[in-house]
Amino acid sequence: MLLLRLQKPKYRNALFLLLWVGIGFALRFMNLAGKPPWTDEFATLVFSLGNTFKSVKLDQIITANDLLQPLIVNPQHGVGQAINSLIHEDHHPPIYFALANLWGRWFSAPGQLVSLGVMRSLPALCGVFSIPAIYYLARLTFSSNLIAQLSALMMAVSPYGIFISQEARHYTMAVLFVIASLGCLVMAAKNLVNRRSLPWRISLLWVGINTLGMGIHYFFILTLAAQILVLIYLGWQYRKNWLNIGKFLTQWRGILIAVIGTMAGSLVWLQLWLYSRDDQMTEWLRNSDRSFLDFINPIFQSVATWVTMVYLLPIEGPNLGVMIFFIVIMVSSLLGWLLPLLYRGIKQGLSNLETNQGITLIGGFTIASVGIFFAIAYLLGMDITRGARYNFVYFPAVIVLVGVSLSYFWRQSTTINFPIPQPFNWQNIKLQYQGRNAVVIVLSLGLLSGLTVATNLGYQKYYRPDILIPIIQANSTQPIIIATTHNTLVQTGEMMGIAWEWQRSYNTPPPRYLLAHQQQRECQGDNCAASKTLSQQIEKLPQPLDLWLINFQAPVKLSNCALTKVDAQGVNWVNGYGYKLYKCNQNSRFK
Repeated sequence: MLLLRLQKPKYRNALFLLLWVGIGFALRFMNLAGKPPWTDEFATLVFSLGNTFKSVKLDQIITANDLLQPLIVNPQHGVGQAINSLIHEDHHPPIYFALANLWGRWFSAPGQLVSLGVMRSLPALCGVFSIPAIYYLARLTFSSNLIAQLSALMMAVSPYGIFISQEARHYTMAVLFVIASLGCLVMAAKNLVNRRSLPWRISLLWVGINTLGMGIHYFFILTLAAQILVLIYLGWQYRKNWLNIGKFLTQWRGILIAVIGTMAGSLVWLQLWLYSRDDQMTEWLRNSDRSFLDFINPIFQSVATWVTMVYLLPIEGPNLGVMIFFIVIMVSSLLGWLLPLLYRGIKQGLSNLETNQGITLIGGFTIASVGIFFAIAYLLGMDITRGARYNFVYFPAVIVLVGVSLSYFWRQSTTINFPIPQPFNWQNIKLQYQGRNAVVIVLSLGLLSGLTVATNLGYQKYYRPDILIPIIQANSTQPIIIATTHNTLVQTGEMMGIAWEWQRSYNTPPPRYLLAHQQQRECQGDNCAASKTLSQQIEKLPQPLDLWLINFQAPVKLSNCALTKVDAQGVNWVNGYGYKLYKCNQNSRFK
């Protein structure tokens, strides 16, 4: 009986979709808690628990337990406390943090450090849910199970999708709402084509989805802006109907309800954003000097992110030679084969009446989104392309377009010639393959790419205390003090990363910490508060001791401490941490 059921298309589709979900689940939960958390994740952990960074004392020597105190699970801190802490210390909307508060308190031990695996599992599950969600979006758009299945499989193995799924952040939850909102956009477009009004139930659903999406991440507004541009384009296509006002209002009534309702719902989050915004937290996005690099960086950063939505080899491994090898292979295969392949599939899809409208709609949304990113970078001077994670705004649309492209080749049973362009073809080679073989190769590369991210050989965490701590231990024989300049919670998170990793992975006595506060991140001259704090605090301590300055952005003036070379080659930086070692004892003199 089961075999007979599996022969029916709907059961086969369900079985394949379940298989893709299983693959996506395995990739997203692989090594989930093995990677060290970084500053943004620490912000999520602290605020989701209803705790505060203000409990970490500044300008004095503290222990690792003092530094990690905001990460202790307090069962008395409910959703209200989490939202209150977030609003007063951070600049993100509260919906994800409220859900993470419930999630963390349900699955973490009270009075203990919160479980990193637990807090990352919520976005990982959202990433898994995005697989069936993208399936239904693609099927709704193109009425094709093949395109829907290929889109779902690409979502399952997408290295970018796995990257944001393994972050204790809100991006994958936002992706779900982007998918849902795009589904409403597709229904609106189909009704316009058929000269019908969007049903009011769909309009209200669209308003609810958009309003909640804004409450998960403020950049969801970029998704809404791109949809508005698509709707303007659709309106221009059907501009002949404008002459008949009654007919125009009838057809556009549901869409106008959705637009007006979304604007009204977003006003709540706009007020919250104005209340909690902090320009210091977004200063890293600002183009300061409008240099040549500021001009070309958004382009290269965007292209790099687009590529990793589909394909990423182990280019961040520990061996430089292996890294260079994979970089060469990746660049040559991308420019010489993969990107031309996908372009050819999209081009063929545009010539097909069954897929033309869907590609125009989803492709138009993608182009509009990218245009908005570039407009913000070049016109407003805020380079949001620096954060690859922000591309969640249109990530689902890219996956659907890849699914459409691959579907063209899957239907090909004849041999396809595909010449490799110069300069990557040194011997005039031509690739020949069956259409389905090309799809299998792309999906296999996607699976390898997913494993690359899961094993931390691609899309590595921005901070690597697991690399820094062995360096500290190899060069220190005395009690250790780790000091940094403090400006915002970002620097607290940097130090938390070291303390967290030390406590998790090492049995040696932990160091103590000093967060020397100053108003600017960097300070020069004789009036730097951090310099004075460092000198005063070190002089109080018994010596000898080893002082490690990590990301310390102020002049150093210490009478009994000598700068010591850590590495024979003078290397003093590792994945987010710039370091210097000072040996302090009564016989030392500052150099």
